[in-house]
Amino acid sequence: MPPGPARALVPLALAAFVLVLHGPLLVGPGVPYQADFSATYVPIQTYFARTLAAGEFPLWNPHLLGGHPFFANWQAGLFYPVNYLFVWADPARALVAKGVFHALLGVLGMYALGRGWGLSRAAAALAAVAYGGSGAVALTVGGPPLTAAQAWSPWVLAAARAALDGGGRRAGAALAGLLGLALLGGYDNLAYLFLLLAAFALVEALAVRRRAGAILGGLAAAAAAGALVAAVQLVPLAELASHGTRTGGVSYAEASAGGLAPVGLSALWVPQLFGRVGDATLWGPGAPHRGAYLSAYLYFGLVALGLAVHGAWAGAWGRRERVLAGTFVVALLATMGPHTPVHRLLYECVPGFAYLRYPLKASLLVVLSGSLLAGVGLEALRRRPPDRRWAPAAAALAASAALVHAAARLGGPSLAEEGAQRLAGRYVALGHTAEAAWRYVEEAARVAAEGVALAAGLAAAALVVLALAALRRVPGGSAAAALVALAALDGWLFVARVPAVKTVEPGFYAADTPVHRLLEGEAGPFRVFSPEGHDLFELTTESNALVAATRTRRHEPDAGRFAAYLARLPQNHAVLYGLEDALGDEPLRLASWDSLCSLRRDSGAAIGRPATGGGSLDRATLGSAVFDLLNIRYLITGEEVRHPRWEQVLDTPVRVYRNRTVLPRAYGVRAVCEGLPRARPGEVGRVEVLGRGASEVRLAARMEAPGHVVLAEAWYPGWTATVDAREVPVRRSFGALRSVEVGAGAHEVVFRFRPRSLRVGLAGSVVGLLALGVATAARPRAGARASTRSAVAAREAVPC
Repeated sequence: MPPGPARALVPLALAAFVLVLHGPLLVGPGVPYQADFSATYVPIQTYFARTLAAGEFPLWNPHLLGGHPFFANWQAGLFYPVNYLFVWADPARALVAKGVFHALLGVLGMYALGRGWGLSRAAAALAAVAYGGSGAVALTVGGPPLTAAQAWSPWVLAAARAALDGGGRRAGAALAGLLGLALLGGYDNLAYLFLLLAAFALVEALAVRRRAGAILGGLAAAAAAGALVAAVQLVPLAELASHGTRTGGVSYAEASAGGLAPVGLSALWVPQLFGRVGDATLWGPGAPHRGAYLSAYLYFGLVALGLAVHGAWAGAWGRRERVLAGTFVVALLATMGPHTPVHRLLYECVPGFAYLRYPLKASLLVVLSGSLLAGVGLEALRRRPPDRRWAPAAAALAASAALVHAAARLGGPSLAEEGAQRLAGRYVALGHTAEAAWRYVEEAARVAAEGVALAAGLAAAALVVLALAALRRVPGGSAAAALVALAALDGWLFVARVPAVKTVEPGFYAADTPVHRLLEGEAGPFRVFSPEGHDLFELTTESNALVAATRTRRHEPDAGRFAAYLARLPQNHAVLYGLEDALGDEPLRLASWDSLCSLRRDSGAAIGRPATGGGSLDRATLGSAVFDLLNIRYLITGEEVRHPRWEQVLDTPVRVYRNRTVLPRAYGVRAVCEGLPRARPGEVGRVEVLGRGASEVRLAARMEAPGHVVLAEAWYPGWTATVDAREVPVRRSFGALRSVEVGAGAHEVVFRFRPRSLRVGLAGSVVGLLALGVATAARPRAGARASTRSAVAAREAVPC
């Protein structure tokens, strides 16, 4: 076969591998669903596409939390170019298409990284297959920020390698541009990737002392240029962080929540040992709704894991391979959070880590470095068939797997029994019968047995291939191809048994229920308050059970329970119906609004964001003036409410109550204060909402006396106002709302969102792009080309 077609054959095969993994999601009849996919990303995609279709740029989202700066929400990816390729599709389908596109990009990037590392096509393909079939990539196709990070990380590392090898200005510009794209993708835990880049640069600088300054300076310049390219997103993000709930960082207890328990390391060998990931059968280890789910992200294939161990054992490594191995170990320890000191050291010593949560997100770096190590191991086998040196590595791998599986059953069956009881108790508490709950336990046991059997089969097949290669019964190239095929089969079996995104029947999103029909028929802007809809632990557990029953058909779902679940307006679902929720969830909520709505029983003033497990609506809370101030007209709850303020308007399993004393969205008062008023403010004028868009609200006010027009929406820097076409300052009133001062009589008041941070960030990005253009267009000097060739020639070889 000619060289050109031969070079294209492997990328085409990798593309086919990705489509086989995720094709059912693209063409299947079901609608994708899972917790973050449904509660966060579908609402984001819906508002993004809906606003653009209306001819507006979605700078502000009025549907959640009294309004939120949509452009500053990193996860929304408003300035990430890839997001604009899919705005035409149904939101859920668009998210899946973006995820599959990024998965393909990441797999091809890992192949390019392996080739840049000096690996053969087979070894680079194995690294790519292991990466694409890993938990961190295959199970997160529904999360755009995660998939963007997974897609660009291998390309960033490949560009960094070229730059450190003396690639010149163009290599540095490529590194900066790829870093900029990765940053625009919206994943905060790219900090781990930056640590790896810094480690590469430091080792390179120590090895070549005469060029240490140039190496470190060049990487720092590329990182700065990449940040400048992404300034249009980073500057608004920094502004939001200064007003958000994570200002100053989070406590270590919050930052380390969801760390992988040591027994969870079994996911490196058998990810389904504790049940099917993201399913109703999952019972441990770690936090039942997060730590256990993410534990399978560590999996990048049993075959790849064995090859990575062999690569470490084979020796003859260069500097960068040692950094890679160290990265794997450190990232693995970091995923364990408080169970090892590594995560605490990162939290205390590395700038920016105090803002990050969930240590298990370091799993991206685990599978990235592990997959590349697997390619290195296969390359070592290809150049030197397995001999006696392979036996200790295989024995160590088998022994470690046995130890981890034994640890899962410490004290006999006590851990399994405890997990089974916890799983059954969870569903009984949600209203399932004890018999149905224990059927889920039986399902978990069956899944675990299947997982162990498949792991054993894959390990046996790999050992047979290695034995035949050692006995010279098959050529080295054929053995390498067989191992790549086994790794691909491993990834396919993993994804087939652990669906990346669960599916439900079409019509799940914005499903028609009596609650939604009532609310959609109401006129004028108003807010709803659904405290139980934001009890994430209960809703996630309940929805997983219902979806699992729908998908497996082993347990019939209760349609009434599903309707009740949706009627409570799960987290952020108000966006799907065009409603406005006083609560909501964003990575960085505004601290002022969050404080206004947080549960403060000492003052009895606020309405409450219930803690996990619920928060009862007591009489003091139901009588709070905040319900009136925030234009909360309806209360959605399963509880019976007896209070003179609240009139029941719908009596179903989910009850709806109307606020008899609610203030309109905008109202005129004589005076405002910075804090909460002790009583409902008296109105001195009527204010009507004439029109509103994504970034503008027009009001008509008729004031009986001089005072203030209060708009019951969240205050944020960048909101400007005019009164009768005359610009006036916007004041923060009643803790978190916007107001302007007006005189007596009739006035037209217009609020517009014109954030200065957007203009500053846009100017920075333009400068960064121009700088990259100049660096790319510049012709390299002859001396630079010669130094590049000599650097590449002197590069350390892959083990042989």
